[in-house]
Amino acid sequence: MAGGIVALPAHDLAAQEPMSDHLARYAKRLHQRHREVEAEEEARYQTLKQAMHAKYLARLEKRVAVRHALRKRAQLAEERKRAMQQNGHAANQPAAHYASHADSRAIAEETSRVVHRPSPEDEFELQRQHIWRVICQNQVPKAHRLLLQSAAMRQSNCKKLVIACHRESRRAVTRARLTRDLPVRARRSMREMLLFWKRNEKEEREQRRKAEKAALEKLRQEEEEREAKRQARKLNFLITQTELYSHFIGRKVTAGRDDDTDETARADPAMSAGGLDAGGTGVEDTSMELDVEGHDGTMGEIDFDNDDDATIQARARHNAQMALEKQAAQTRQFDAVARGKQTDDAATVDDMDFLNPSGMSTATEIQQPKMLNCELKKYQLKGLQWLANLYDQGINGILADEMGLGKTVQSISLMAHLAENHSLWGPFLVVAPAVTLHNWHQEISRFVPDFKVLPYWGTVSERKVLRKAWSKLYTKDAPFHVLVTSYQIVVADQGYFQKI
Repeated sequence: MAGGIVALPAHDLAAQEPMSDHLARYAKRLHQRHREVEAEEEARYQTLKQAMHAKYLARLEKRVAVRHALRKRAQLAEERKRAMQQNGHAANQPAAHYASHADSRAIAEETSRVVHRPSPEDEFELQRQHIWRVICQNQVPKAHRLLLQSAAMRQSNCKKLVIACHRESRRAVTRARLTRDLPVRARRSMREMLLFWKRNEKEEREQRRKAEKAALEKLRQEEEEREAKRQARKLNFLITQTELYSHFIGRKVTAGRDDDTDETARADPAMSAGGLDAGGTGVEDTSMELDVEGHDGTMGEIDFDNDDDATIQARARHNAQMALEKQAAQTRQFDAVARGKQTDDAATVDDMDFLNPSGMSTATEIQQPKMLNCELKKYQLKGLQWLANLYDQGINGILADEMGLGKTVQSISLMAHLAENHSLWGPFLVVAPAVTLHNWHQEISRFVPDFKVLPYWGTVSERKVLRKAWSKLYTKDAPFHVLVTSYQIVVADQGYFQKI
């Protein structure tokens, strides 16, 4: 500190940060108080100076008057002395002494009556000397003490100001550091949070997959056990039914041999003919088949899972009796059917129509699918009817026709029919020569825009990328409904196609 001024360190002032309002108000009050103290000290000093000036001026005037009287007395004495020297000292000595005494008294009386004022120069010089003497003796120590007190107070205020500035600067630096570190900490927290939730989701997916796999495995085992029990009960039912049927046949044959030998002889050729005739007679050869499921119209279906053994045995006995009765009835009808066989064969040859195959059911006419963006011709609708009938019966078929008559659109219309009427959205596999793959892709997209077509060809890596879409199939929202590929690729990727 020098002269009441405090030099603050540069790193504490924090020049980059503005002074806070609290600190500014404190500095303003401190400066105002300093001005007030200085004004009070100046007023006290002026008052004291004026009082001392008046006091010492009166004393100075009194001293000047005495000094002037003494000077005049000395002058009178000097004049008497010169007069005595001139007139003789011895003769005039007593009178001179008396005169001197009388003069002194006269001078004192005159001094007491008259005060001679000094000249302005002397008065000013005396005043100046007296004022400086008073200042040096009395006022300088007081001013020194006041100066020391003021310096101490100023130093204390400066220390307080420095401490406040230091605290504010450190607070500003701390806030700046926190503000600067906030994005880094936020990014770190976000990264840790993402890692945590990613790991958590992965663990949850793994646990869910394991739980689903365990549930599916448990369901599969339960289904296998239930199916094994059902098959065992069904086999037991068949064996029981066969034994009862054999027993009834044996009794019937023994009774017929004793009572009606001729009727039995006629029935035997009919039974053998019925067993050998595989088609063309118009009579279903199901009399000798055992009713495994128990569809007899009276006792309902057999529940191999819940029915007990007594119920199954009763059902087996009933089915054996019904089979025996059916066999007898069909044997009686066989002769009449055999007699009309030749007439039926001739009529059948005349009625054959290759445009309406006999295997095609005409009970319900199939309409053109609405999602098909074209109008099928009459023969194309018949082709669609035939293909749909083959699909319903689970039979493979070959659609052969001249080039340009619409085999492609008929195949596409079958897929549209299955999707529209049976909600079967594939996936449908179209295998064609490599040169016609693009044509199949374009035709399917043009005729049925609702179908999503996957062109499955290209290199091994490209096909690997395409196989990523083989998920969530069998629905309208599936990634694709029709897959178009070539013969070579379907053989090369046979293992992948078998998984669908």
